Amino acid sequence: MRASARRLDLVRPLSNLGEVYTSLEEFSKAETYFKRSISILEEALGKEHPFLWYPLSGLTQLYLEMHDPQRALPVAERSL
Repeated sequence: MRASARRLDLVRPLSNLGEVYTSLEEFSKAETYFKRSISILEEALGKEHPFLWYPLSGLTQLYLEMHDPQRALPVAERSL
């Protein structure tokens, strides 16, 4: 298995950890996991790949939980 394929296997678990930390209100940790997931996808598949919707939607939800709609809106728009 190529290195990029192995890294892609981390995308969903990293996003899931982001969701867990969001629910625990550990927002800094959650943001780190979502951003790592996004970075892996962008590196492997490009910045416009449709698979980005999953971690982007999680990051959007995180910012909404933080009561920060100004940060959430551009991320939400990008996930569409």
